[in-house]
Amino acid sequence: MPSYILKPKPDEDYYVRYSTIVDSPTGGGTRAEMLTLDDVTPERLDRADDRGTSVHYGLPPFYGWHEDRIQVREGVTDPTRPSPWHYGSIARADLRTFCESLQDDGNFHPSPGLITWTTDDTDIPAATPIALAAAQPEPEHRS
Repeated sequence: MPSYILKPKPDEDYYVRYSTIVDSPTGGGTRAEMLTLDDVTPERLDRADDRGTSVHYGLPPFYGWHEDRIQVREGVTDPTRPSPWHYGSIARADLRTFCESLQDDGNFHPSPGLITWTTDDTDIPAATPIALAAAQPEPEHRS
């Protein structure tokens, strides 16, 4: 599963695996715990330490230290989520609390209010893949 490694706080030994498939965190752990995962390397964790993200492209990098909110879409059981909903976001500093809410059903069960939900595209952070795609000009149609 394609993923990034995010670091919630610069001074804490905790990292979050963020899936680009479900556009959500999928788990987290200490450096030692993360290194037991097949696709996690010391170099990726070093980038997360330095940039806040293992992403090595873009300036600033996607979900780097400049991003204080992280998108959440799937794998969440939250009774406060509106219907219909588009996506949620969580404060970077709250990512560990969010990851620690993972339960046996495979979903995160964050405490109410941890996620801010939106029902449209008007509040998507500028660097997300969705926002980048939406910012592309419509192709010209020639007859």
